[in-house]
Amino acid sequence: MIVMVAVALVGCSGVPTVGGAAAQEVQSSHTRQTTPAISEHDRAQLVADNTAFAWHLYDHLRVRDGNMFFSPYSISQALAMTYVGAQGVTAQQIAKALHFNLSPDHLHPAFNALDQGLMANAALPVGKDEGVPFVLKNANAIWGQHGYPWKPAFLDLLAEQYGAGLRVVDFQAAPEPARTTINDWVKGATAGKIVDLLPASAVTNMTRMVLTNAIYFKADWLNHFQKELTRPADWTSASNCRCRRYRSKHTGCMLRAVATKPSNCGIMAALPWTLCYRTEAAALIQCLRRPRPVRS
Repeated sequence: MIVMVAVALVGCSGVPTVGGAAAQEVQSSHTRQTTPAISEHDRAQLVADNTAFAWHLYDHLRVRDGNMFFSPYSISQALAMTYVGAQGVTAQQIAKALHFNLSPDHLHPAFNALDQGLMANAALPVGKDEGVPFVLKNANAIWGQHGYPWKPAFLDLLAEQYGAGLRVVDFQAAPEPARTTINDWVKGATAGKIVDLLPASAVTNMTRMVLTNAIYFKADWLNHFQKELTRPADWTSASNCRCRRYRSKHTGCMLRAVATKPSNCGIMAALPWTLCYRTEAAALIQCLRRPRPVRS
């Protein structure tokens, strides 16, 4: 049995450190390629494929009620790590589901370059009185069964293109301690905000692999929201349900139009706007719901 869990955390206080209970790590002696040689075509293709997957995944998730936060990029990257060891029909199904169009020998270096480009902006220093630093941590981990003969080629590629290894625990003989170890790691990776991610029923002695993904994002607004400009107002959901939500007037760096591809679900407007963070490395893009036609 293989278990995949994804954790997303945004805008919380503190900076996480990946930790938790001790687990043996099986890792190649190879070092990560810091300057992978990829073409602009491969870079653009991966971005296009990841974007297609993001819209596809959102189209499935949007039917749920309530607020939702998910990170399609980190999900793609985490599953790409398992794709390293996939073969045959399994590899074909992963590639199809994630919209991968690059061959594996081009895909993994492209992921490496994209990830290092994003993480190069993480924890950027700021000057005095300039707010908190921009923090982005994308912590993926594969947890495997202790004693399983993991192939060196699999470990080598994980190390070279993802800077990762494999954490091993004994699911078969000690599923509950294994679950606790994984939960402790996730807790450490999310600054203590995600506790007991895996419920008691999630890990059994039949489990052989768990894929965890924790993403942490924190940045300071360039122009802060003001309490005196925030008040309840009517809001109409995608299902045309009216409810009361807090709205805030905002001035400064916002309302900057950017080009985007509307979702297939048809609820995104063609005119999204951005809200600026203090760092230029990140921005919040807001896609407004397309107005419904007025019938006479």
